[in-house]
Amino acid sequence: MSNQAIISKIIDPYAEALISFRIKPTSVLSLLDTLYTHQAYFLNPRVPTSSKKNALQLLKGFANPFLLRLCLLLIDREKPELICPVLEKYVKLCNAIDKIKTVTVTTTIPLEKAQKDLIITRLNKLTKAKKILLKKVVDSRILGGMVIETSTNVVDISIRNRVKMIVDFLY
Repeated sequence: MSNQAIISKIIDPYAEALISFRIKPTSVLSLLDTLYTHQAYFLNPRVPTSSKKNALQLLKGFANPFLLRLCLLLIDREKPELICPVLEKYVKLCNAIDKIKTVTVTTTIPLEKAQKDLIITRLNKLTKAKKILLKKVVDSRILGGMVIETSTNVVDISIRNRVKMIVDFLY
């Protein structure tokens, strides 16, 4: 059995248990953004479990209490590497139920509201989804432009990709 299949067997029950609480996927995504920002801290084996739990307690007023309990449970079981995959799986399950499409937009600078709205309206027309959930990623390695990823397609209009195409053409 592959490593991905084993992880999926562990993650699925946690994500399906969260479905009964019907937590808004947007609040889960905001917690995910915070966790990804501090992922090195939570995955560091030298950081004691109590410190990790105290760091999560700081989010008590901002995040859903059921989500925090799940995160604390996974930290207690010494499985902090499963927190983000469980929350991502939950968002995917909710989106499949509600027919919401999650789109990841990677840019070098944060998008303005007008730009976000324009991307959402264009993607609504293309995908014919009920709603578009925009996951924003800021990555300076793409040099400029943007990369738009859905579950099935990738549109790469970044400068990095253009330069790579030119280099491939020349050599």
